Amino acid sequence: MRVDEPPEFGGGDTGPMPTEVLAAALASCLCLAVAWAAGKRRVELPDLAVEVRPHRAPGEPRHGRYEVRVESSAPSALLDPCVELGARYCWVTNTLKTPPEITYEVVGGA
Repeated sequence: MRVDEPPEFGGGDTGPMPTEVLAAALASCLCLAVAWAAGKRRVELPDLAVEVRPHRAPGEPRHGRYEVRVESSAPSALLDPCVELGARYCWVTNTLKTPPEITYEVVGGA
């Protein structure tokens, strides 16, 4: 997968920014999890769509908030429980809610 930055950040704009990939990972993982939950509940969601809007944390190089919109023509009474169950099983949601430890290994050349 090619990722890049826009020209104003020194890139060539040849692919999505890493932060856009992160938001897409959240949207796609939650969408799959909600579809799985709907299947478990025998709820039809043929037009399921998930949109994620990231918001930068003021003065910090990170997102401080994500707005997630889950949309379907299914009634909210059927959709809400699917979203609730799907969010519990979404790996990306769970990873962002409780960030993992990150370790770095630096390997230099000779």
